[in-house]
Amino acid sequence: MRRNWMLVCCLGVMACLVRSALAQEQERSDKGSAVVASAGPSTAKFPSRVMATAIRHMRVRAMLTDEDMRLILSYMTQ
Repeated sequence: MRRNWMLVCCLGVMACLVRSALAQEQERSDKGSAVVASAGPSTAKFPSRVMATAIRHMRVRAMLTDEDMRLILSYMTQ
C-alpha cells in the first residue's frame, strides 16, 4: 500500500514538472515570436557564434569557399 502511494505521489510531481516546463516553453516561444514580429526580418541581428555554426553547416552542404563563408558571416552579423 505504501509503495502504491509513493508511486502516485511521484507521478503527480512528474506531471506538475512537465506541465511547468511546457508552460515555460510556450511563454518563451510567445515572447520570441512577438520580438520577431515587432522587429521585422530586416533588423534582426544574429550572434556571431550562432551564425558561424550555421555557416559551417551551410559550407558543407553548399560547397562554399572560405571567402564566401567569411563574407556571409560578416553580412549576417553586421
